[in-house]
Amino acid sequence: MRIESKSSKGVCAVHLPKSDSLSELPWVFADRRGDGSRFRLVGEGSLRTRYDRVAVAVPTGADVQVMDAGECEAAGEVEEIGREVFIIGGSAGIVIDDERCVVRTGQEKDETVRYQLDGSVFPSTTPDSAAVHHGWPRLRRYPASGPPTEIRWADAQVRAVDKGAAWTEWSPDRFGLFDVRHVVAGVLEYRGRVAVVPKAAAVSSRPLPGDREVETLLDGLGGAEIGLPGEQDARVEHSPDRTLVVSNARRLSSLAVLLRFPSGGGDLRLDQPVATSHGRFVRSDGAGIQSHEAIGVDELSAVRAIATEARGGTTFDVIGSLEAGDLPLDTGSAASLVERMREAGGLHELPLAFLQESIRLLLESSSDLAAEVRLRIACNGVEGAPHVRIKRFGLRIDWDESGSLACVRETGERESSIELDAEARPLWSPDHESRELSRTVDGGWFLPPDLEQGPWLVSVRHGDLCVAQPRVWQPPSPGVELAEERVPAFPNLEEAIRVRTPDLRREALDTVIAGLAERPDHEDWELVRSTFLNYRDVPPSAVDVLTAVARSAPAAAMALLQAGDEDFDAVWTTVDQLPHPWWSVPVHVWVDVARQLHRQYVAEYGEGLASFAFDVFGHRATERDEYMKVVLAVVQATAPRGGEVAGQALTSPEAKAFIFSERERAWQQLLHRRHGDQWPQAAAVAEWRDGLDANLSDEQRAAWPRTENIAGFRRATRSAPGVAALSAVLGLPVSQSLVLGLRSLRAFDPDWFETGLWTTLALAIPWREYGG
Repeated sequence: MRIESKSSKGVCAVHLPKSDSLSELPWVFADRRGDGSRFRLVGEGSLRTRYDRVAVAVPTGADVQVMDAGECEAAGEVEEIGREVFIIGGSAGIVIDDERCVVRTGQEKDETVRYQLDGSVFPSTTPDSAAVHHGWPRLRRYPASGPPTEIRWADAQVRAVDKGAAWTEWSPDRFGLFDVRHVVAGVLEYRGRVAVVPKAAAVSSRPLPGDREVETLLDGLGGAEIGLPGEQDARVEHSPDRTLVVSNARRLSSLAVLLRFPSGGGDLRLDQPVATSHGRFVRSDGAGIQSHEAIGVDELSAVRAIATEARGGTTFDVIGSLEAGDLPLDTGSAASLVERMREAGGLHELPLAFLQESIRLLLESSSDLAAEVRLRIACNGVEGAPHVRIKRFGLRIDWDESGSLACVRETGERESSIELDAEARPLWSPDHESRELSRTVDGGWFLPPDLEQGPWLVSVRHGDLCVAQPRVWQPPSPGVELAEERVPAFPNLEEAIRVRTPDLRREALDTVIAGLAERPDHEDWELVRSTFLNYRDVPPSAVDVLTAVARSAPAAAMALLQAGDEDFDAVWTTVDQLPHPWWSVPVHVWVDVARQLHRQYVAEYGEGLASFAFDVFGHRATERDEYMKVVLAVVQATAPRGGEVAGQALTSPEAKAFIFSERERAWQQLLHRRHGDQWPQAAAVAEWRDGLDANLSDEQRAAWPRTENIAGFRRATRSAPGVAALSAVLGLPVSQSLVLGLRSLRAFDPDWFETGLWTTLALAIPWREYGG
């Protein structure tokens, strides 16, 4: 989720657990990098934070009151979500209606309180994004430190939604839709919404013969009045305490039912998916997705797969496979994923938000901007026809020979460009001001006829967000025949970028980048740095220079080691989004590049500043990934001194025992998290592991995560971080199929992969000497 204030340059990035949503309380963001460019969510409602200044997004009209010599600055309004943004320093009280929250900055430590509703969930959804619970759920309070406590409902307050009701005491016999709040010492700590039905409530659904109609039975609703809002192709049959709804499965993909309980709660609308036995994909508003339709990966949070079983014992899985123009023939299952759909009352469903990160990683495993992941629904292991195609973007840019372009959906439908802007940027001069494109009479854009010869990256955006697949535009050059193009024998970086023929351009860029990796002081590094900084808003695979840097492990390592405060995050994030992730860079490459760079720093600045530069790099890198701490230990032990054996501190029995225990602890946590889930398989990882294992000594083999007593379907996940770590230590080239397999296994559980990677790397580092 991104929250952008139109009158401010700041962008707030919100990272939420898949099962959570933001509440109606103030949202508090901190500038964690300290440069004012990006704020990240630190909590909601009342809290204390160690940051000196925070951005707070409050509902429009809320009263923000400065306390204790604090300061407050209006930063703009986000009209689409009804929020105003304020920059707050010190302390401030925020009053929303009759509720008061307090935010305090500059504290010794962060103190945030989180609340969570736990209970049996009814298999349906509501437009209010409130989970529907069987009976009143438990309300738990999670402080920043200390054990969680359960809040008695008698100590909280509730009110019926949409009835103008006042806050009242709770009663266990009330059902419907409620606002709930918990106030501590006059300060609002929790505000949420809960939907409650009787514990006896049940819903079941089954397709009738022919798959033309679906029968939905609602039972045990405690005398609630049941109706069908709006115009729906369905009929209702009432009987005491139960209702049968028969709907047209071909015209309805979601059945809306309105419940009005006699106990006085707010009217509760349930959206019950209507599915045929073979399953379908639907959007959050109930609209079905057409077979073979393409949507953007960012749209998956509003899509789910649903199916109903015709008989007991049926299982449904969502299966995905990557299709791209640059995949090797031996990719196989490495470019695939599978997730079991959850069953409740005969309804099987899976919110595709659970697959969003896995699909994104698969797409990033290819440099093909047109790559897609095809999703199917399999019943008892038998796949149906392709149903939906997931791409980086749901929109593409089309243009014609006259030099005009438009933004369209994959279906060919033209997208309204009222809120969209288009621009062109010269790839050979990323610091150059972009050219805003003027509109055509039909709402598209003109490509200026006076563009300088060379590649221009054309992008369409909403605000600062790129919303369509970017394209490279080469202005026509009638006097140049591509087949006869000549590349300079020793091109500089700008000349290589300007090469018009794709194959020749790639060859020229690879040559130039390889040379730069050996010349850290070359002036072309400034052009590389500028490209990383100025193209953070588009997929890196759209920019040839960035893909060329990522293809060269020494160049990628050099770019990161030389990066400063401004561009470090851009370099790290960009390379990690390409088919050559950081953990595929061999350890000896880090050492060789660091030693080379250290010699240059010593010559230019002296030993003291050179060592300080590496300390700063270590601080930045270890914030990104745990395994970089191990890499850093090698770099710091070898680059400045140039002769020591790295990793000696890791060979002590105490160190080894700690590392082994950390790895096994992470594995046991994974087993607990993923109990009963479908586990991914990657044949390339198993083959690579067996090949490595056969060439290791007994002592080296002991560093592997053991698999003798591990179930076969879990072995690929168990082995994945070890394969990545040993490949990096031994300096072995990794195939694209192996990278794909490791990416899919990392996406399955990032915590296990990252812990397994750094622990195995730490155990394997002492195998080699990295001295001069």
